[in-house]
Parts: sequence; structure tokens; C-alpha cells
Amino acid sequence: MLNRTVAPSHSSSYQIEFPKVTQHTLDNGIPLYVLNEGTQPVVKLEVMFPTGGTYYEKKTATSLLTLKMLREGTASFSSNHLSNHFAQYGAFLELNPSFDVPSISLYCLSKHLDVLLPCLVEMIFSPVFPENELKRIRQIEIQQLRLQNERTNIEASKKFRNLLFGNDHAYGKIITEGDLINCQQDDLKLFHQDNLANIELIASGAVSIANIGTINHIFKQFSHRSGANNTGTIFVPQTDTTSLIKEDKSSALQSSIRLGNLTVNKTHQDYIPLLITTHILGGYFGSRLMKNIREDKGYTYGIYSSIVALRHNSYMVIGTDVKKEFLEDTVHEINKELDTLSSVLVGEHELHTVKNHMIGHFQSKLSSAFSLAEKFKNIHIHDLSYSYYQKYLSTIEHITPEQIQEMAKKYLSSSFMKTVLIG
Repeated sequence: MLNRTVAPSHSSSYQIEFPKVTQHTLDNGIPLYVLNEGTQPVVKLEVMFPTGGTYYEKKTATSLLTLKMLREGTASFSSNHLSNHFAQYGAFLELNPSFDVPSISLYCLSKHLDVLLPCLVEMIFSPVFPENELKRIRQIEIQQLRLQNERTNIEASKKFRNLLFGNDHAYGKIITEGDLINCQQDDLKLFHQDNLANIELIASGAVSIANIGTINHIFKQFSHRSGANNTGTIFVPQTDTTSLIKEDKSSALQSSIRLGNLTVNKTHQDYIPLLITTHILGGYFGSRLMKNIREDKGYTYGIYSSIVALRHNSYMVIGTDVKKEFLEDTVHEINKELDTLSSVLVGEHELHTVKNHMIGHFQSKLSSAFSLAEKFKNIHIHDLSYSYYQKYLSTIEHITPEQIQEMAKKYLSSSFMKTVLIG
């Protein structure tokens, strides 16, 4: 009988064994990464476009619209046929636009792959971009853009990226209605030809040998180009010394704050220690920013800090929404927390709490084959190996208050920060 007076055994080891991803090459040269995990007969097949993101477009909004239009008709199937065919088999398609590596994912029962893949590969390799569907998709995007522009939090995030990178950088561009209107059918066809013919596949779930054979058989019928004609411009963030954008919106009920700066990439040796430091600042519900600005001052319902790790650049951002009368006081308190982190050592109890939270959150993201595939995709896109995760766990386990303070001094001083205030 279980003795409930005895606490469960506890281990301080943070080592995790990841399931092995096997790499295959289809007959036409397409890389296929397989994670065969899970007991349910469900498969996710993600088609990634390594040079299909906005980073590689020559005309603003072509990446977004090209991806959206893949479902709107092919040489053999109309948009209605595609939609009904996937629905008939209980399948689900997910579009994932991205600055760097957009993708389209198919979720379905393993046994239905053979009847669903022909439609999927036609969508990828043979879209026709019908003019009537393009007008409809363009109008939907314009309406969504107008709704977004009424929200201070979305506008602040866009203008914060623009402040960091500039108008001429792929990460800093802000899509306008004019950009959407100016994207024509020929623009999408050209972008598809130059940027979406190069693909990689990740299959996860209950992926059998027969499923791999099916994927190979159906995909090999289409021409694949390894690499791409368009590798993209090498963008350099602007050197503008502007550090503050403040815009008053009389109709807004709240003000949105975005504060931060460019920082090190995922491959840099300081990235993981800085990630931990940023987590202490505002990465969880018990963080310093939450305790001060939400719990103590009552200025906001929530405030966060995080690092956005893009393929070619990264940036740290602190974000929150507050009432207008609390705007200046909130910025003052954020800067105070930044400087405190640089000048006062973190206590052992707080650091222990943060370590446990980060490890627990990491482990919670390993509960399914699909989430494990996301972990693989994360390191694959950044040209890392699984050793990154072992380094991540080891750094969390052994980091000291002195190292936290060093990271704060080096990267999180309030004097380094750029600020956007909208509302």
C-alpha cells in the first residue's frame, strides 16, 4: 500500500533523453525528418519553406499572400474541392507564416495519408493563384489589417520592430494596405517559383515505414529544387539613434508599452544565460516585473519580458498594456527593475524558484510527438543540434547570481533600451 506520509523521491538531475529523429532523403532529393512517437494513429506532416519567409521577399507582402493562396486552387483541384477533400477525411491544414521559415502542416490519421497527400503536394508545387480568390484573400487581409491598427498592443509591437530594424530591413517592415493591393498574381507566381520550390519535411506521430514509403512515392512525382534561386539580401539593422516613439491615440482606452533592444542570437554563448536573466525579470507570473507593476502598483493585469529569436537577428522585449495615467510611472518602474537586476545580486531562493519554473515549463513541452517535433524544428532552423538542449538544462542548473548580474550589466541596462508608447 502507498505510504502517503512519505514524500515522493526527488531528483535534481536535469538530463533529458530526446527521441531520435531519423533523416531520410526522398527520391527527388527532398529531406524528410521523422519522429516516430506516440500510440495514437495520427500523423503531422509539416512542409517547411526555408527561403519562403518575408526575409527573402523582394516585394512586401508576397510571402504572406503566396502562402495564403496555396489553398485556393491548383492545376487539378479548385479551392472548394481541396477544402471538402480534407474535411471528408477529418484532416486539418494549418498555415504558418513567418519572417524566416513559413510552413504548411497536415494533421490526419496515418491511414489516410495516401489519399490526402496528392492534394497537398499539388497545393505546394502546382498552385494557380486564381485572380478571383486572390481578390478575396487580399480583401480579408486588408480588413484584418484595419482591425489590427485599431489595437494599441499590435501597433506598438509593429512599430517596436520597425524602431529596432528600420524600414529597409525585412524584420522591420510594416505591411500596409497599399502593399497588399500592389501584390499581383504574377508577383505571387514569381515568388512561388523562386522561393517555395525548395522544401523540407518533418513527419511526427505514429509514422510507420509504410507512411514513409507513401510520402516518398507521392512527393517524388514533383520536381524539387535543392537550395533556391533567391537566397535573400543580407539585411543589417539600422543605426538610427532614435530611442523613443510616443504616439497619443485619443480613442484608445489603454496605452501599450514595448521596451527593449537588439540582442545576441541563439548560437551565441551568452544567449542561454541571458534567457534565464530575462526570465527572472519578466518571464513568469512570479517575476520581478509582475510583482512590482501588477501586484504592488496595480498598473496592469500582466507584463512580460522575452527574447524573440529570429534566424538572423534576436531582440529582447518588455511588453504591457496600462491605463494612460499610469504610462510614465510604469516606464519608470521598468527601468528601475532593469537597473536593480544589474546592481544587486539575485537571491538564492528567487534563483532556485526560477530554475524550477524554467525546467518545469521545458518538460511540459515534451508531452507529445508534435511538441517534440517542434523542439527539433527549433534547433534545425538555427543550425543547432540536440546538444543545445543539454547545454540549456546544464546552464539553468549551474548558473550563479554573479553570472546573472553580469548578463544584466552587459545587455539589460536601462540606458540601452528603445521604447515605443502607443495610446
